[in-house]
This record gives sequence, structure tokens and C-alpha cells, in this order.
Amino acid sequence: MSSIRSNAERSLRGVILLLAVGLSTWVIVFAYSGEFIPRQQHANIVLGLGLSVYYFNNAQNLIQRESLERRERISLGISLLFGIAILALTAYVHLHYYRWLESGRLLVYTDLDLLIGVGIITIVIDATFRKYGTILGMVILFVIGYGYFGQYFPGVLSHSGLTVEQIIRRQTINMTGIYGFLLQVGATWIAIFIIFAGLVEGHRGFDFILDFGERVAKHSKNAVVQTAVVSSMIMGTMMGSSASNVATTGSFTIPLMKDRGVPPKLAGAIESVASTGGQILPPIMGTAAFIMADIINVPFAEIAVAGLIPAALFYLSVVLSIHFIMVKKDIIGSSGIDFDSPDDESLSSSRELAIMGVQYVVPLGVLVYVLMIQQVSPMAAGISSIGALLITRFVFLAPKREGKQFVTDTIDGLEKGGKNLAPFMAILASLGIVINIITVTGLAQRIATQLIAISGGQLLIFLVLAMIVSLLFGLGMPTPAAYVLVATIIAPELVSLGVPQLSAHLFVFYFALLSAITPPVALAVAIACNISHTDFLATTKQALVIGAVAFIIPYIFVFNNEIIFVSVSETVPTLLLLVVAIWMLTSAIVGHNGLARISSVERVVGVFVFGLLAFQATLLTITLGLGIFLVATVGMQKRDVVL
Repeated sequence: MSSIRSNAERSLRGVILLLAVGLSTWVIVFAYSGEFIPRQQHANIVLGLGLSVYYFNNAQNLIQRESLERRERISLGISLLFGIAILALTAYVHLHYYRWLESGRLLVYTDLDLLIGVGIITIVIDATFRKYGTILGMVILFVIGYGYFGQYFPGVLSHSGLTVEQIIRRQTINMTGIYGFLLQVGATWIAIFIIFAGLVEGHRGFDFILDFGERVAKHSKNAVVQTAVVSSMIMGTMMGSSASNVATTGSFTIPLMKDRGVPPKLAGAIESVASTGGQILPPIMGTAAFIMADIINVPFAEIAVAGLIPAALFYLSVVLSIHFIMVKKDIIGSSGIDFDSPDDESLSSSRELAIMGVQYVVPLGVLVYVLMIQQVSPMAAGISSIGALLITRFVFLAPKREGKQFVTDTIDGLEKGGKNLAPFMAILASLGIVINIITVTGLAQRIATQLIAISGGQLLIFLVLAMIVSLLFGLGMPTPAAYVLVATIIAPELVSLGVPQLSAHLFVFYFALLSAITPPVALAVAIACNISHTDFLATTKQALVIGAVAFIIPYIFVFNNEIIFVSVSETVPTLLLLVVAIWMLTSAIVGHNGLARISSVERVVGVFVFGLLAFQATLLTITLGLGIFLVATVGMQKRDVVL
């Protein structure tokens, strides 16, 4: 029996390797060739290969267990069945693509077409349930039920209802719904960067980031937490998931912070906020930003440039919060310096590590240059970055005669990229169903109209309502899913109230993202608590203190468009004022300014100065705000000397 299981496991491993490497290679070839088949047809191939990889990988994980319960045996059977079925179903769609495209919308289709559609919808929803949990899965089923039972819903939710046949046709045969823009963006722009991240991981780039962080962190308590922030944000921009980022980098950074004397709840909170912030960091900005570029039809480079200053302000606020908290709790001194003297051996190994880092810095530099300066398409940028990574790695390994290692790492990276991409196709296909039904039934427009009525057309009130809706939609949901839902409902109405389209989408994107540290779910914090072994509520409270300014930043860029639409003459003065404003607000929230504790009155003054400088400042408010800031700073320095 064990030999049969072993043979089955080996066979599955071979099939998964073949399919995952094939999926990654297909995406790279499609990107390099200039899209030689229609995007929808390409997306269908990626969907089929991706979901088959996911199901076979799930089956392999089950086979590896020594004994299986009845429920697990059923799950194993379903995984094998669905893994084979999705290949057959998407092959049918591929062969009948042009017939579906031309006649599907004319209501010319067969019963077999409907059965194929049912099969694809079922597998997509099942994969979403398995990978992303009950909350998202139930949302999708609820929306489908809403589409069918619409006439029974009260008030603003009511609509005439869709038949089962209409639901199936709109999600598959019409080449909309599942095959809409979300799956197409996922199979192209997002896929190429997930594969790039997989190759970076396969060629040990993530190991380098963690090793470098550990080397720096050995010398200072302050360095260990700031390194955790930087490494988490860098990895987060490529991983596109706060929860996954916490699970990956947090397994290293949280124990390291605890070893350096950082309290467990603070260590978990730091990692949660930093991992969440990674998705707003250019140039990649996780995955939701690619969807945003397609929704609002602007070059991705424009979104990356627009997100640069808000991300910098986010990072500034987090760094300041952490420093102030650590000084306040007497974990480090007010200078933040706590270095041990490194020995010659550590200096030598640090040099070797820095030399090794060049092979990963060069591809990132290429990515920044081609994506943000040359402003090529994301597909071309992804190909350029992958090419740069492979070339630099080959140059690094060739003198050591490690060609076999290069080939092994490349195949491993392609496999990792394919595996990481696989479940993501399920969620995008599921979201395609949700968006299609919400649009067809007119629900999005009716909810937005009600929100405008509640706000009385007042922008600030509507922004607060939009924030609440975005946070609620994001609870327990992956960022792309949360962003797509709120962008569909909220963003168009923000634009109608005079907010620039890019600012409106970034606004809802930020709050969909920040739901990862917002109670009662706070998924990123929950995972961090499992690693740090500390109380969830206490860690969430600490995370909200560290990330508090992040909840204000979207309001700042809505009322200061010059930090989104960069212009040197306007952006630089505003940015300088915002640095001072964020310094004051952060110290007011923490109750410490890095020099000494501040009183309740001083905290109120800090919030007041922030308000004077952060929102459409005039000459009068700037003069008053900076004056108070200078007086407060000088006063603090004198008090610190006395103390």
C-alpha cells in the first residue's frame, strides 16, 4: 500500500512540475511574442492550467499524510477529478472560442455549452472556497443567489431576477463574467510579475532579503524592527497578499524582534502593518494596482508614480511610530542607537552578502527603469525584469561552474511561479462572476446613489462613508477582491463629486488594503499572533496605533492632489509640510516625540498643527502651524536637557 502511495505521489509531483513550469513558460512566451492569440483565449488557457496545478497540488498534499479521514479521502477524490475536469473544460472552450464569441451573445448555444459553463463555474467557486476561505466563498454564492432571487429582496436591493440559464450564459458562453477583464488582467499583467517573483524566490532572492535583514538586525534593537519593516514592504510589493507576507517574513522577523527584547504584541503589530504596507509600494504594488490600471484605463507607470509619495508618507509614519513607541517603552534610547561592535569576520561576510545582492538589485533596477521611466507595458516590463534576473544570475554562477544550479533554480522558480499563480486565477474568475451580476442587476449604482443621498452630496461625509464601506468589504478578503468590489460601487461616485479618478481609486484601494489590520477580522494581525504567541486584541490595538496615520493618508491625497499628480513646484513644498504634519500627528497618537513624553494638551496641539498643515494649507495656516511646531520642538529639547 505504501509503494502505491509513493508511486502516486511521485506521479503527481511530476504532473505538477510539468503543468506549473508549462504554465509559467506559456505566460512568458505569450508576453514575449506580443500576444499572438486573443487575450480571452490566452486567459482561458491560464485558467485551465492554473486550476489543474492547484487541484493536483492539493491532492499531493493529502496523499503525503499517513492516514486520511473519510472527509479527506472525498476531498482527495474531488481534487483529482476537478484537476482533470478543468483541463478538459477549458480545452473545450479553447476549441469553441470563436463560436462562443460570435454566437453566444446572439443566444445561439447548445445544452453541452451550458453543461460546460456549469462545470467551469462550479470548479472556480470550489477552488475559491478551498484557497480563500468561507467568507469570500459565501460572498460569491450570495451574489449568485441575489442574481436569481432578486425580486424577493426589499427596497433598493430589488431587481427583476435572472434565470439560471442567463446566469450561466453571462458568466461563460458570452465570454464575460469569468472571462471578463479581471481574468484577462490576471493572466497577463499580474501573471508575469507573479512568475517574476517565483523566479526571484527560486533563485534565492527572498532568502537574500531575509539573510540581509538578519545580518543588519544583529547589531541593534532599533535596526531589527526597521529591517523588519523594510524587508516586509519589499517582499509585500511582489507577493500581493498581507496575510501571505506576514506568514513568510513574519516567521523570521517576529522571533528575531522578540529575541532582541521587543514585546511579542509589538513585534506582531510591526510585522502586520509593514506587510500590509508592502502592497502600496511601487513599482509593483502587489497585484490590485494592475487591476486598477485596467479599470481606469491609464498606464500602470502613472499609478506607480502616483503611489510613490503616499507610500513614502506611509513608511515615514510607520517608522516614526515604531521609534516613538520603542523609546517610550524604554526598549531603545532616544537616539535609537544600540550597536554592538562587529568583528572582522562579520564585516567580511557582510561584504560577500552585499556582492551577492547585486544580482537581485539589478533586475529590480531594470524593472523600475523600464516601468516607471520608459513607461513600457507591464508585460514588457515583466519580461525585461525576468531577462535581467536570469542574465545576472548566470553571470554570477558561471565563473563558479554552477550551470546545473542555474538550470535547477530556474526550473524551481518557474514551478513556484506557476503554483503561486494558480489559485489567484480562481479568485479573479470568481470576482468576474460577482462584478458581472452586480453590474447587470444595477446594484452598484443603486447603493452608490443611496450613499450620496445619505451624505447630502458633501464630499467629506461621503469619503467617510466610502472608508467604512471599503473596510467592511475588505474584512477577511484578499486585497484584489476587496478593491474590485468597492471600486465598482464607490469610486465612480467619488469621481462624480469632483475627486480625480486616480485619487478616487487609490482612496478605496488604501482602505480595502487597511482592512487587513482592522478589527474584528484583521487577518494580517491574526496570522502574526499565531507566530508571536500573543493576544489578538492587544496586538490589534498596537497595530492600529502604528498604522493610525495610514488611515489619514487617503484623505490627505484627496485634498492635496499635487502628491498624486506630481509637479516639482507644487509637490515639493506640500511634501515638506506633510512631513512636519505627520511627525506631529504621529507623536500625538503615540504620546511621545522621540525626546520625551508629551502631555494631553500637547497631543491636542499636535493634532491641531497637523490639521493646519495637511489639508489645503494657506499662508496663514502654514505660518501658524510651523510656528507652533518650532516652539514645541525647542520646548521639548529644553525640557529634555533639564530632565
